[in-house]
Amino acid sequence: RGRIYTWGEQERALVSSGYDEVEFISNNADFIASALGIGNIEVYRAGEGEDVAGKARTSLPLEPGIAWK
Repeated sequence: RGRIYTWGEQERALVSSGYDEVEFISNNADFIASALGIGNIEVYRAGEGEDVAGKARTSLPLEPGIAWK
């Protein structure tokens, strides 16, 4: 709660614009997997897919929950 007040103007503009973080992460999944040294990336919208390590509870707009197994 209240986290939006800690964001700068650029962050508020991204959230307000309807920026699609899932699309961005999906489009860059190969790079992210390579950088982390893992085989592949699976991206889910909030409330969908497997909640690995309870990351869904801690994710926020512009702060995705990222876990790998």
